[in-house]
Amino acid sequence: MAVELHLRCIDKVHAAIVAMALPSLAAAQVYQKKLPTDRDITLPGIVVSYPPNEGERIEPGGVHNRTTIGFPVCVTFVAADNQDMALGADAEMLAEWRRRVLLHFHDQSLAGVNEVNFCRVEPRATIDMEAFGRNLHAGALVIVCWTRLSPV
Repeated sequence: MAVELHLRCIDKVHAAIVAMALPSLAAAQVYQKKLPTDRDITLPGIVVSYPPNEGERIEPGGVHNRTTIGFPVCVTFVAADNQDMALGADAEMLAEWRRRVLLHFHDQSLAGVNEVNFCRVEPRATIDMEAFGRNLHAGALVIVCWTRLSPV
């Protein structure tokens, strides 16, 4: 059940971002992938995925024999870049997307996933230096979808 719930969280975060109709971003430029990537996508774009090297969050001390679990969903904003140090239109656009996504999900429920009580946003790097070295402007947020599950 937990794996299926995590996949539904990824799917519904993706759907919500598409529905936001962010400026200069077509619905086809919002992708669901296993991991953040620039492969097989049109730039600029957003990749919704599992966060690399991270798993579920577990809060101790559940109530009524229930365990509070957070399912993390990574949202990566990516555009082509030539390692130019000037802040330009792409940087402004990615910052606007990031701001809107953060405000949309933080301390909100997740539409379409009744088990999720609320989401919290954990900011990641605004500019990923490894991606910058590959001529990409990429940054991320992790949306943690919190739920309470009963033992099996």
